[in-house]
Amino acid sequence: MKIEIFENNILDLNTNFTVQQSRLYDNKVIIVDNFYQFPEHVSKFATRLPFLKETFISFCAEVIVPNNIFIIVEELIKEHYPHLSKLVKPSGTIKFRFVDCHNEEREKEEWHTDGKGIAGLIFLNERQHSGGTSFKCGDTILNVEGKWNRLILFPMTLTHKPWFDNGVFADSYRITQLLAYRISLDKILP
Repeated sequence: MKIEIFENNILDLNTNFTVQQSRLYDNKVIIVDNFYQFPEHVSKFATRLPFLKETFISFCAEVIVPNNIFIIVEELIKEHYPHLSKLVKPSGTIKFRFVDCHNEEREKEEWHTDGKGIAGLIFLNERQHSGGTSFKCGDTILNVEGKWNRLILFPMTLTHKPWFDNGVFADSYRITQLLAYRISLDKILP
C-alpha cells in the first residue's frame, strides 16, 4: 500500500545542507548533511506509518512524496554522476524502513547491490548511534556513518550492507528513508 503525504512542511528541505564526497576506487559516495529542514517531523511522521513486514528483520512503508525531494536529488545526481543523470528517473515514491537491530538475524545481512542506477538513503534516528552503511570494492571497505538527517547517494552497483557496531540500537530501530533512481529503458531506447 502506498500512502500520499498531505501534511505541509514534513519534507521541507534545508537550504543550507552541506555536500561532500568519499571515494572507493572509481565509485563516489555523496554525503549530504542537514538534508531536511525539520528532520524531527520526518522521524515522527515515519513512526506513524502503517508498516508491512519486508524481510526477517525489517518493516517498510512506501510513501508518495512531493517533487521537491526528487528535484534536489536529481541536481545532485547531475553534478556528481553526470554519466547517469540522463539515464535515471526517480521511482516517484520513497520507502521508510525500520530495521530491528537487536534481532540476532541482522547478523545474516549480506553484502548486496540494488540493480542499476543511483540509490539514496537518509538516516532518521534522532539519537546518534554508531554504525551506518558499509561499501565494499574488492577487499577495501568504506564505512559511512549513519548521522541523523544525513543523505547518502551511491551507485546501485556498489556492493553495500548496513553497518552496525555491537550493542548499538539496543533500545530502538534503525530508521532510514530510501530513494531509488533506476536506469530507465525508455530513456535509453528511442
